Amino acid sequence: MNEALLTFLNKDAQFWNMVYHSSRSIFNHMIAVSVIKSQLNFASTLAKTLDTAVSNKVTTWQTPFELTNSDFERVFSGEWQFAQNVRQQMLIEVQSDKVAFYEKWLADALYKPTDSDNLMAEYIVSLVKEPVSTTSEHTVIKPDYCSFDNYIKQLWISRYNPIGKLFNCTVYETDYKQRLTNINKDLEQLRTNLLTEKSS
Repeated sequence: MNEALLTFLNKDAQFWNMVYHSSRSIFNHMIAVSVIKSQLNFASTLAKTLDTAVSNKVTTWQTPFELTNSDFERVFSGEWQFAQNVRQQMLIEVQSDKVAFYEKWLADALYKPTDSDNLMAEYIVSLVKEPVSTTSEHTVIKPDYCSFDNYIKQLWISRYNPIGKLFNCTVYETDYKQRLTNINKDLEQLRTNLLTEKSS
């Protein structure tokens, strides 16, 4: 194989592996996943057409793509920070002189930023404390305020910060830890396939 191409593959794989394990948001993490998948598919093509030992020459691909609890903590804490920034921007816009007084009053009565930050933090903690696994389903238990079984109870629970609780209920619809874990499993399968192609 051309040495310049091998050098590029090594540096590129190291860079995106670093991004994969240092991303502070799900969005950045997904970009790294997409690029790594492309790298592994490209290497698989090279292994079949040009160099069967290509996967052995890129050091980054010799170790599994493992996500640790610290990886999840970093990504999800970044998501919490992103959500907090969005909420703060919303509040700034509501306080604009162009916004009518009654709209400001409604925003202040129906939305509590500190409580909303705490609700989001509870969700993040519930994700992070789950064990890292690529086989079992992670179950994120929805809080009572997201249960719509009892309308009267729902109204009572939502009497304080109803908008914040409504927004937070939407994040419980997707188990992001399970999603990232499954993606990690897919990456590891591609890596394993590449190594298997090399040895066969």
